[in-house]
Amino acid sequence: MKKLIFVFVVGLILIALQGQLKAQTWNTTGNAGTTPGTNFIGTTDAKDFVFKTNGVEKGRVKSNGLWQFGAAGNIAKIDSAGNLTFAGTSAYKVAGNKYAFQYSGNPNYGLFFNSTSLLYEFRTSTALPIFSIGANSGNGIFTGNLKIGAYTLPATDGTSGQVLKSNGLGVLTWSADNGTSYSAGTGINIAAGVISNTGDTNAGDDLTTASTAGGDVSGLFSALSVNKIKGVTVSATSPTNTQVLKYNSATTSWEPATDANTTYTAGTGLTLTSTTFYNNLSTGVAGGQNIFGGTAAGNNLILNSTTNATKGNIYFGSSSVYDEVNGRLGIGTTTPSSTFAIGANKLNASGADGDLSFSDDLGSITFAVADVTNSPMIQMFASGTNNGDRMVVAHSSAFPTWGLQYQDGADKFNFIGGQYNPLTVDLANNRVGIGTNTPLSPLHIYSGTAVSLSSTGYFLIGVPTSSNIVMDNAVIQSRYNGAGATLYLNYYGGGTRIGSPIDDMVDISDNGNVGIGTYSSSQKVNIQGLTTSTDNVLYVKGNYSGGNSDVVGINCVSQISDGFGIGITTTGGYKGIIATANAGAYTGSAFGVIGTSNGTAGTRYGVYGTASGGTINWAGYFYGNTYATTMAIGTTTSATGYTLSVNGKLICTEARVATFATWPDFVFKKDYHLMPIKELEKNIISENHLPGIPSATEIECEGFDLGDMQAKLLLKIEELSLYVIDLNKQNEELKARIDKLENK
Repeated sequence: MKKLIFVFVVGLILIALQGQLKAQTWNTTGNAGTTPGTNFIGTTDAKDFVFKTNGVEKGRVKSNGLWQFGAAGNIAKIDSAGNLTFAGTSAYKVAGNKYAFQYSGNPNYGLFFNSTSLLYEFRTSTALPIFSIGANSGNGIFTGNLKIGAYTLPATDGTSGQVLKSNGLGVLTWSADNGTSYSAGTGINIAAGVISNTGDTNAGDDLTTASTAGGDVSGLFSALSVNKIKGVTVSATSPTNTQVLKYNSATTSWEPATDANTTYTAGTGLTLTSTTFYNNLSTGVAGGQNIFGGTAAGNNLILNSTTNATKGNIYFGSSSVYDEVNGRLGIGTTTPSSTFAIGANKLNASGADGDLSFSDDLGSITFAVADVTNSPMIQMFASGTNNGDRMVVAHSSAFPTWGLQYQDGADKFNFIGGQYNPLTVDLANNRVGIGTNTPLSPLHIYSGTAVSLSSTGYFLIGVPTSSNIVMDNAVIQSRYNGAGATLYLNYYGGGTRIGSPIDDMVDISDNGNVGIGTYSSSQKVNIQGLTTSTDNVLYVKGNYSGGNSDVVGINCVSQISDGFGIGITTTGGYKGIIATANAGAYTGSAFGVIGTSNGTAGTRYGVYGTASGGTINWAGYFYGNTYATTMAIGTTTSATGYTLSVNGKLICTEARVATFATWPDFVFKKDYHLMPIKELEKNIISENHLPGIPSATEIECEGFDLGDMQAKLLLKIEELSLYVIDLNKQNEELKARIDKLENK
């Protein structure tokens, strides 16, 4: 009944109302009678004001007062202070032969780009350039003076040979280079490029080709005599043959004298020729003969058996000889069979060092073949045991602690270098130590360098410039010429196990399967956790710190052929997979799970979930905002052009349509054009639906937009309210007239 009454009232309103309102307009051809601050184009809320052409944004006035023009990041900006800036790849550009900047008081002032001559020009009030820079060459041209620091350069060029000089007041001028004076040392002067001797006070002794000298050097230029040397008078006496000039302190002058070292007395039977002594004795002289060499450095004594080509032996006593024919020396024997031979007696090399050396790099000490097993060639000790430590071979007397040492008390051979023991052989315990004097195993390597691609480590096998293996106390590295190389274990078969017991073991079978925490794995990789620990069975963490880059923790690929292969299969007690994106302070998007499915045919699912068997089953459960470009519910076919497609009933406790740009409150403005009631009646009769409302046929074919339909219905309700208000006014007037007529 109420519905019928409401329809009846609406009908009366539509028939009675004939008022009409005009909509407010802003003419594009101009407007008159406007009030600044009241009449304007813009917004009254804290939103940007956007300029568009052809539906595309070309600029906007932002709510913070910033003007910007352009789009896609390449924009020009004018802030509230009037500053002009550019963003992206945009730039302030001018055409050829145009001003980049001009002074508002006189447009001739400014920065001008001359595209004809390719110059940047700063121009005057008459548009003439006073400073130009070549756009390609970089050469600068000043029409006025150039000032650098406190000094102003001359406007004109100097002449040849001139230099710039300062007046001490900031002005530079071109001046002649007069070379006024240089300090070159006592008695020397340099002026105008000429060096002169100012220490020569006796001009009379200067020599020319036609002059006669006097003083320390006298006589004609062609036959000079030296009168003094270093200020000492030279004797006028002429020297004779083989004489030398010597200083005589008695006469304080240089005088000729005999060279006292010319003749030597060598003794009976000896002749000295040049620097060689010859023995001229044919028989011995009673009482023996002594032969002396020179006593000064460089005076040698040479013994020759004879000057005859056949030569003979030189005997030393009755048991030693020098065989000059064969170049052999015998000590204790008169028939030497080698270059140096010692007879039956021993060789005692006494002295401070007792050195025995060979100039021939192939020289050696040779022993006779022993006639008894283990007969020693060299004995270090005379006899006994528990002797002190003794060097078997030492570097030299300067480095007595570098070499091979024997420790009699510990029965060890030690190769030592100063205070270090690079190598020890422990004879008592059958052990060898490298870098330690107390080896604890048959081979004990104690020290070295840490393993790298270039170090020698503790232990090196192979050639450093080719294939090699290097080890230290914790690392084994295979290398090839300074680069890492593959390390093979059991290359020709057999498994490899690392660690023990099973829980802590890594097992690599000979078929290539790997087991961690287990052995004889039937899969390529089988990892089993500890039975006594809740620690993660597999933990993967990327620690890349070289910059911003995506680091993949686990990348699984199992693609046998198109349509076959499963990347990851997981089973958990109640959670199959937990994925967390911890992006920290990163302001961009972070994804806990990303699912992608692609191909060229068939149906693809980015994420596919099923749930069954529970009291409540959720194939997908999202706690938080959920985004989808398109979504279909109850159907696998999305409606074209729509984000959400629902096939079936939809229920919700609340539904909200976002901000609607054309919400119809404009109906209540004074200039709104309300359709006359008679015109509304004609439209309803001819169209069978309200103006602006879709027909039943349109709704049946296309459906309707919920927000748009709500706005249209509200517009009709607001128009109906205007009709009711106007009808009420007419009713009030009719009532007043009726009351007036009744009171007559």
